[in-house]
Amino acid sequence: MKHAKRDTTLQGTTSKPIDSSASPRIRKAIWAIIAVSLAVHILALVAGNTVFAGWKGVHYPLHACAEFGGSVISILVAMMLVSLERRNEGTSFNIPIACALVAMGILDGLHAAVHAGKIFVWLHSAATLFGGLLFCLVCLPKKRLAKLNTRWIWGVTLFSLGFGLLSIANPSAIPKMTMDGGFTTAAKSMNIFGGLFFLVAGVTLVRVYFRDRFVDDLMFSLHCILFGAASIMFEQSTLWDLPWWGWHVLRLMAYAVAFWFVVLTVMRSAQIQRVSRALSDSEQRLEAVLGTVVDGIVTISEEGTIELFNSAAEKILGYRAEDVIGKNVNILMEGSHATQHDEYLRRYLKTGEKHIIGARRELHARRSDGATIPIELGVSEVELAEGRVFTGVIRDISERVAMYAELQNRALELESANSDLERFNQLALSREERIIELKLRLNEMLENTNRPPEFQGNYDDVETQFKQGSVGG
Repeated sequence: MKHAKRDTTLQGTTSKPIDSSASPRIRKAIWAIIAVSLAVHILALVAGNTVFAGWKGVHYPLHACAEFGGSVISILVAMMLVSLERRNEGTSFNIPIACALVAMGILDGLHAAVHAGKIFVWLHSAATLFGGLLFCLVCLPKKRLAKLNTRWIWGVTLFSLGFGLLSIANPSAIPKMTMDGGFTTAAKSMNIFGGLFFLVAGVTLVRVYFRDRFVDDLMFSLHCILFGAASIMFEQSTLWDLPWWGWHVLRLMAYAVAFWFVVLTVMRSAQIQRVSRALSDSEQRLEAVLGTVVDGIVTISEEGTIELFNSAAEKILGYRAEDVIGKNVNILMEGSHATQHDEYLRRYLKTGEKHIIGARRELHARRSDGATIPIELGVSEVELAEGRVFTGVIRDISERVAMYAELQNRALELESANSDLERFNQLALSREERIIELKLRLNEMLENTNRPPEFQGNYDDVETQFKQGSVGG
């Protein structure tokens, strides 16, 4: 049994699915993360300037683990976005976001590997600036976005690696990043501009989310907002102080959101696979049932296009399923039904007036060889999210029609025999009436004459001969 696949994707700027059931939970979690990030920001600033003023928490291993972990997550998420883009899933901006995450992952990974100093701050600031700038690609017009592909990611990867390694190899070419225990204007400017780019990208992703309702867009808007807040907080910190660790916590939260995206994507993929297997099993069972029924089953779309054609329909009408699926159903009809079916369908969709839906009727169908056969047709209707589907159940009634014709012929023969018998009865009755009439006339003649006794035998002979048809007839 063959059928055509119906397009169940979202039509518009993208065809990625919407997980509307998960949206409320994710929105609540996002608001909670935003509240926590604001609390971290305010507490770190207040405590760093009051209770913990002058405190320095120098801890290279902890810092390296945090930055390297974020680097690994960034690259992992970028790879996943590329995979999702190939399957036409994920966010509305898989390639721009993947480019940003690759640049940040590489530069933050190199930043985690060097000692505190000019290169240390430079690589972090460059990661923030380039990441924010690349995230701002989501603001490009649709036509420009459509030109981005995986080659951009390879280009960003090579550029980030080259830039980071050249910076480590040539520290003298890098501007001064720290001064008197604080950060220079160059370092602050790179982080502030990077933070502003992140915030612009975050606002754009929020706007796109409210337009298209893609949950993944909303998650990465939070990712951008957290990075933007951390970058702006950079200006209010010095190396190793409490606000410095505070914006590192915000960056860790941003990476946690990205990791959350990975987890949700894996869970969603597993759920999709389970649903797909269940659908596949259901489809196989349905095909087994439809393949064994003796009635032909044909389904069509609102446009009259054949979408399903079971094996019984193949036997009845002589077509192979692959030869008719995707074609107009009028190829199975004959006469006026074929030429006017599209108009019938349009009129029903417009007015809703049912003529054959829900009822069974007898008509003729056209086989693949051009011959017509009598069928009994029942039509039902199902309304799905993507449109209506009409199902026709076809039963070959050739034997029934032939039997009915034979019964009609036998009835005609019986009627003809009855007519002959009636004529014979009428003829016999007429002959009997003539005998009676003759007897009466002979009796009358004999009564009017004095018949001698010797004529009595002759009279009986005449009566006998008349009954046998030898007299008067």
